[in-house]
Order: sequence, then structure tokens, then C-alpha cells
Amino acid sequence: MSKLNIKYLNNLVITSLVPFLDKYPELKDFLNANQGSVNRWDFYMTIAGAGLYLTTNKKVNDGKIRNQLAQIDKKMPAGLDNFYSFINNKKKNLDIKIVVGFWVLWNIKGQAPTRNESKNVAPAIGQYLSNTITSLKQE
Repeated sequence: MSKLNIKYLNNLVITSLVPFLDKYPELKDFLNANQGSVNRWDFYMTIAGAGLYLTTNKKVNDGKIRNQLAQIDKKMPAGLDNFYSFINNKKKNLDIKIVVGFWVLWNIKGQAPTRNESKNVAPAIGQYLSNTITSLKQE
């Protein structure tokens, strides 16, 4: 199993913001109105990507990923704990990609996503991260 490069993942999620803003105006409106939310996008998308990778690859060493996260931001390992707690408390019949996207939105906004964001943006975030993780595993 290949090792996930968190710095590379972080760069990918940073560049993902503009396409998301173009496609989802509600996200654009929120990010434009809230200072610091772009940094939260980078922070929580990176954690969610790492968390999704670890959740779907049980044989991967969690400690190595945590160390890489801490090199980017020393608060990221605690964010990963929050991610795990959120994922483990959600209904098991929900698609993990939707739950991951919902977690990202909730943390960026500091409140529950709207119905429209939950229906449209959360699944898109989760699918993007899933596709990104899949492509990184194949490199």
C-alpha cells in the first residue's frame, strides 16, 4: 500500500477551492462573507482527506499520517480526532462521502450546513476527496 503524502494532498485541496466556488455559489457567498474561511477550507479539507484515507485503508499507520498533518499545522491531529468522532457517531447506513463532506462544511461554517448544502455541496466534497485519495493511492 502506498503512503499518502499529506503535503501533496494539502496542495490539491487548496487548488480545489476555485472549482468548488464556481460550481456552488452558496459556498462562494459564505466564504466571501466570512474572513478566514478560506484557511478553514484548506485545514478541514486536508484533515478530511487524510481521515477518509485512513478510514478506508485500515492497514495504514495512523501515527505517520498524524505526524505529516502536524508538520502542516500542529492542530491538525486534534482535528483528525474530531473527524473520527464525527464519522463514528453518524448513522452507518449513510454514504461515508456524504458524511465527510458534511463534516467539512459544518467545520468551515461553524454550524450545520443548509439543506441545499447538505444535498449538493457535501456529496461533491466527499466525492472529490474520495477521487483524490484513489488517484493518490495509484501513483
